[in-house]
Amino acid sequence: MAASSLALAFAAGALSFFAPCVVPLLPAYVGYLAGAALPDVRADPGAFQLRIVRGGVLYVLGFGLVFVGLGVAAGFVGQGLRAQEVWVQRVGGVLVIAMGLSLLGLVPAAIGQRTFQPLRLGILGRSPGWTAFVLGLVFGTAWTPCVGPVLATILVLAANTHRALEGGILLTAYTLGLGLPFLLTTLLVAAFPAVTRPLQRSSAVISRVAGALLIGLGVLLLLGVYTQLAGYLALPAQVG
Repeated sequence: MAASSLALAFAAGALSFFAPCVVPLLPAYVGYLAGAALPDVRADPGAFQLRIVRGGVLYVLGFGLVFVGLGVAAGFVGQGLRAQEVWVQRVGGVLVIAMGLSLLGLVPAAIGQRTFQPLRLGILGRSPGWTAFVLGLVFGTAWTPCVGPVLATILVLAANTHRALEGGILLTAYTLGLGLPFLLTTLLVAAFPAVTRPLQRSSAVISRVAGALLIGLGVLLLLGVYTQLAGYLALPAQVG
């Protein structure tokens, strides 16, 4: 697998983190992972740091397990459609372009106006520990509208690898791109809750940039250029 594809998947994960449906919920996530009210966490963030890190890792493992499973499934499906590789790329390109248009707000969709807030699920309660892993599983399976377009794009690329293992690796890179900023930012929010304000202001711009990038990627897939470009970028690494 080309390093460029892994870098693209990691960057896509980072873009998903800055989605408008993720950033506003960060203070709630911090309170949940710490098992305390945010003002208490802010008063003594050091006392809750270990809890937040442990809970955050479990949370990332939860949604990462779901995403990697989806990547393996996408690669497996792509393997079965290898004989129709050209059409898989073309259909995938159209889907990716549609996802980019939705991020730009050019495709009306009622579901895109809703945000999923798993912390309101009473079955999880509000306690740190392994329930954070369950929360991650819920997040991963709920397919939140804001994360969906970018995640769906990486799944299209996973299908185009035509290998279940490579599809899983690609989604692992996506999970790391989404999970690492989450872990670092939750620690920052614990000490400085106001940091979410500039993130919220920039999330709309980042979504539009992501939409434009997805449209460009979709055009490359539609024209059958992406695979050739990825192979070309992989050559220097193979030579080295």
